[in-house]
Amino acid sequence: MSSSCIEIAKQNGFDHALTYDVVQGLPYADNEFDFIYTMDFFGHVEFRSKDPMIAEISRITKPGGYGFHGIESGFIDYLNCNPKNPDDTVRKYVYMEGHVGVETLEDILDRFSKHFEIVQAFPFPIRPLLNISNILNSRFWGEEFCSAFADIDNPTSRIAADLVLGWVNKYLTDQLLQIYGNVVLPSRVADTGNPALNRFIDTLLQGCGFSMTTLRKPQA
Repeated sequence: MSSSCIEIAKQNGFDHALTYDVVQGLPYADNEFDFIYTMDFFGHVEFRSKDPMIAEISRITKPGGYGFHGIESGFIDYLNCNPKNPDDTVRKYVYMEGHVGVETLEDILDRFSKHFEIVQAFPFPIRPLLNISNILNSRFWGEEFCSAFADIDNPTSRIAADLVLGWVNKYLTDQLLQIYGNVVLPSRVADTGNPALNRFIDTLLQGCGFSMTTLRKPQA
């Protein structure tokens, strides 16, 4: 375990950390864990390694055990990337923290469903509810909003803004889960018969580049 890993773990509130090459296998017995958690992980894994890694996670999860995974999601056109062009959009995204394996939530669930039952899955946050720092840095809500917020921008107002954004996101997500079931995907949402409402729901379900998935390993 490197010293940098220890320092990062401490910064994130962990008392202890171990590092392993998951692709080469984990040093744990079959059916050892009740619960496995990953966050901001699978989008940084090469596509060729994803299925073996999920199989390894399944191996060490107890029958009836759960997994929770926060995963970068969306369609990234890797095949049309020009790695020699420093201005290529996909290249920039890959170089930003190593986003080498981002795929749609549908594809994510297809991989996991070979080993796990999908308990719940949805895009997060619901578009366009990024946290306030991302909204300001990306100018996601436009210059008018950024200019208005600049008049009250301070650490306390940012905390308050994120609290409100979080609760609005939770409310909308809960409503969508109640209406459409525990797996909320554009492909599973029925036509409402109202084109404007369809567009609005589709916009929400585009998410903001992340997803939350809860899994359960079937009983043997």
